[in-house]
Amino acid sequence: ATVARQENAFTGREAELASLRQMLAAAPDSGSNPVIYVCGEPGIGKSRLVREALAPWLAAGWHVFQITCDPLVREPLEAFRQIVRAAFYYNPLLPQTAGLAMFNALWRELAQGDAELLRVESVLASLLGYESEGSVWSMLPPEEKPAQLTNALLAFIARLAAGQTVLIHVDDAQWLD
Repeated sequence: ATVARQENAFTGREAELASLRQMLAAAPDSGSNPVIYVCGEPGIGKSRLVREALAPWLAAGWHVFQITCDPLVREPLEAFRQIVRAAFYYNPLLPQTAGLAMFNALWRELAQGDAELLRVESVLASLLGYESEGSVWSMLPPEEKPAQLTNALLAFIARLAAGQTVLIHVDDAQWLD
């Protein structure tokens, strides 16, 4: 039997919600990359408040990534893996060949012929565990992999942000690696 979780109506935080939405709405025109930090005691509804604040941007189809940090999953680059998984509809149940084919097709659509993005395709695919013999990633010396991965992530986020605003919600950031 599946248990469905039902959330109650969001009440009592209208002022905070309006303030967050106002800051989010102003961000694209500000010419900067603001960070909004929501803090408070555990269990008071910070995550719910942020989810409610982000709802209009999710509904509008913006790039909204919701990263969950977990003290038990302290893998290097896990936050970025979550972004890549979401952007490329990663499904761990797909056979690796099918998952890689879907990633490659979506990556080429995103790259739109950009030579640098096409070059780093296998570097970013490595975050999902996809590796191909003869790829750029497979031929990189181990000491060069961190820098190339950083460059690939920056190129990926920059391409996403070129089309529209990218919003990243990091929940429980104190556990971020």
